[in-house]
Amino acid sequence: MSNTQEMQQNQIAGGLDLTILTKALAGLTYWRPLAIFALANFVGLACLVLLSATKSAPLTLLGGLIWLVFCGAGYLGAGHSMVAIVEERSPPAILESLLFGIFTLPRFIGLVIIEFLLIVVVFIVEIILLEICRIPVLGGLFSLGILPALFLVNVGLVVGVMVMFGLTGPALWFGESVSGALSHLLAVARGRPGATLFLLLLLGILGVLLGVLLLAIGGYALSLTATFAGGILNTASVLLSDLLSAVPWLPGSSLMNGFVASGAFRLQPSFNDHVYVLSGLLTAATFGILVAAIPNNVMMLGLAYVYQRSVQEVDRSAGDRIIGGVMSKVSEMREKTQQAAASVRKPKPAVEEADSPVNVDNAGSAHPSSTFCKGCGASLQKGDQFCGECGRPVS
Repeated sequence: MSNTQEMQQNQIAGGLDLTILTKALAGLTYWRPLAIFALANFVGLACLVLLSATKSAPLTLLGGLIWLVFCGAGYLGAGHSMVAIVEERSPPAILESLLFGIFTLPRFIGLVIIEFLLIVVVFIVEIILLEICRIPVLGGLFSLGILPALFLVNVGLVVGVMVMFGLTGPALWFGESVSGALSHLLAVARGRPGATLFLLLLLGILGVLLGVLLLAIGGYALSLTATFAGGILNTASVLLSDLLSAVPWLPGSSLMNGFVASGAFRLQPSFNDHVYVLSGLLTAATFGILVAAIPNNVMMLGLAYVYQRSVQEVDRSAGDRIIGGVMSKVSEMREKTQQAAASVRKPKPAVEEADSPVNVDNAGSAHPSSTFCKGCGASLQKGDQFCGECGRPVS
């Protein structure tokens, strides 16, 4: 039995695998991907806070970029660790996963850019078709078929884009190259869009529910911690003032700083007070990272299972054919453009003087059989060098 027939049988027998959701919940128990994601985000957030404390717009922007880089590296590194769980092998070390995330980040950015370019190409084709509909009389007739077709194409485009962008990260977690990942994503978006999109939506709902639950639990625990710290350490105003001055882009910071500076709180900060600020920042960062990282852990494990299952049930050659067709069209257009440019630059062949009727007449008149002397008007014969009457040179 061929691989294609086995794949078709697996699609019929497998259907929609909802057990992926229960497998994804096992992400609550895996600490290594959670530590990778949390560590990368914590380092990035610390760089953002420290550079924002300088109150310099360029440095604040640099801190934001560093944070985004660490977030992307943590996402890819944690996913690389998740793949080991899916493939039932020993997970890599935390540092190895972080390095994988850093070195894979350019491929991730490049793949996202290519996907956006594909969307732009589809939009350009649609614009061309709509321009055809503007032709008098015939354009209106063409629109009867073009507009419904564009609607159906856009429905498929939305579904395909959601599937492709949802599985872009998992494709790179498995170590795919950019071309290989693009082939698989196109094949999944073309051959299994509905079931894959439904699983992605269920995973998103599951992650949101876990996030809301953790936000409620963590928020209440954070309020208890702040209440105890403010009551026992008696440094609430100093913590608030120093925190807002360290993070000037926080909404409402100018108002609260003015309230503290107005004299409502009159505390002299000590060394411990400033250290308490760092403790408060660490606590707030831990709260935010845990609330985001734990649901993300569950969703990432589910995405890894979805990608593995989807790739097994689609024919990758379909994606290769799509990419090959696009590349052949691009090459054909490029060759036609080069040929047109070469024809414009090529000079026209010179016309032979002998072929010109004007030149023929001139040639005949240059060697006449007879003429007249310019001095005396006597008749001259062909070959005469001097006039026979007056002796004047013929030339």
